[in-house]
Amino acid sequence: IGHNRNRSQQPSVTGTDLDGEQMLNAQNQTLRVEDGLRAIFSLIPFDNEAIGDKSSSSMFTTQPVYFSLLKIWECLVRYYIKIDKLVEANQCLDEASRLCPLSHQLFYIRGLICDAKRELKLAKQNYNDALAIHPYHFQTLIQMTKLLIEIGNYALAEKYARDAIAVEPANYEPWYLLSLSMEARGEYEHSVDVAATAVHLEENTPLVSYTTIMRVL
Repeated sequence: IGHNRNRSQQPSVTGTDLDGEQMLNAQNQTLRVEDGLRAIFSLIPFDNEAIGDKSSSSMFTTQPVYFSLLKIWECLVRYYIKIDKLVEANQCLDEASRLCPLSHQLFYIRGLICDAKRELKLAKQNYNDALAIHPYHFQTLIQMTKLLIEIGNYALAEKYARDAIAVEPANYEPWYLLSLSMEARGEYEHSVDVAATAVHLEENTPLVSYTTIMRVL
């Protein structure tokens, strides 16, 4: 009986306590991710003179490490968008713009932020600008296809999906998006075949894309 009395006197964990603990764990995880990204930046040598020169030729032919820097900023933007921190995502965009304001990656990153804000017209414009600089940028082609499907422009979405397939034919995502656009246009038989191709390719797709492994020369 005494044992039961002691058990009943122990404080119970309420739903509010659990929510607070989960929030604290999420904040701690966010801090760990941000600290890790800062550590990555600390390992990369910066050249202030090169940063001051905004031309693509001087930036990327003599400083190939900036490709990796832009990729890191892109990863940060994606991370902040995922946790709904658009202010921090914009800060990352400002930092990335110091590297090369006319890079296709910068327009792509800006498009991601506009997309997250549901500013679809601006997002589409930035994706178009990115593709005007680099017509075969796979990630931009994918995002443009998704946006066009969302706004109901299925014919143009199919065009961009096919362009993405031409760039990376072994990637399942453009095949899947192509099947969605074809289905929306009533091409059901072709859509099923394309979707089957997407499923087959997905089975052989690595969990982490090889393109996420940055190469610092």
